Amino acid sequence: MQEDYLNIDKPIIKIDIQDVIDFCYCPYYYKLKNMDMQINIQKLYDLAIHKVIYRYLRMLMDDKLNSSSIETLKYLWGQEWIKEKTNSKIIVHTSAQWRGTYDTYRQMGIKAIESFNSLINNVEQTPIIVNKEWEVHIASNVYLTGKWEYIREIDSDNGPLIQIMHFVTQTNRSATNAMFQKDLLATASLYAFNNTFNDIAVQLAYVDMYSKKFKPTLRTERDFELLKRSTISTALCLMNGIECISLDRKCYFCEYRDKCVSTIGGKNNGDFMELIRKKGETQHVGNEYKFGRQDDNQ
Repeated sequence: MQEDYLNIDKPIIKIDIQDVIDFCYCPYYYKLKNMDMQINIQKLYDLAIHKVIYRYLRMLMDDKLNSSSIETLKYLWGQEWIKEKTNSKIIVHTSAQWRGTYDTYRQMGIKAIESFNSLINNVEQTPIIVNKEWEVHIASNVYLTGKWEYIREIDSDNGPLIQIMHFVTQTNRSATNAMFQKDLLATASLYAFNNTFNDIAVQLAYVDMYSKKFKPTLRTERDFELLKRSTISTALCLMNGIECISLDRKCYFCEYRDKCVSTIGGKNNGDFMELIRKKGETQHVGNEYKFGRQDDNQ
């Protein structure tokens, strides 16, 4: 069992669910995205969209909306994208079909918030949680962290219903229904909710702003077991400098492929695992190591 390699005598390891997802996808992708802090226009767009959504939902929760929801959203998007447009950290260009101009992404953002508005504001709702951090124990000395994007209560045919919602931006257009059914991000949110609030029935759902659909989804104990195994495996790799690279079709579509060319097979190949481990050490307090993210979705 993986747990046999982890014990209470070792440091406490805290790892973010998005780090688990990124590292399992590709350790080099994880490095370029999180260790080197590479920012590209696609990443900037996703951050800006989520900031707008969270600002709007906080206004909704605090009852501070003084105008129509769509006009408020458009105003917030205009504010956010103008600010991000001047961001000097964009040093990586997206590849292939994702190359585009700021205006292209501005228009994408308008379509995204229009879709968000039609999907979110079609029912009476009571916001409960907006962009709130959670932490859950996984095994031995391993803890998983993350954020609930939005939790609300609505009236359903069977009475009050609590929904845990995840927002899918228009840059996730390659996502399939099968991916939604196994997505670790949503699995982790539901697992954390179940372990934080006992015996509360909830519905897990995606707000897909690209397809303009609201997509409820289910998770089973098997999904939770996969989540725990993935988290433990990633923690073991990060703490012990283990990497497994598979160069395949996904590399062509990766937004960091141009930057990655100088890493794979280069003189620094393999060194980054040591850097990751050291970064975890520099972020530890006492006996706790944290492989977390610098999340600016505020």
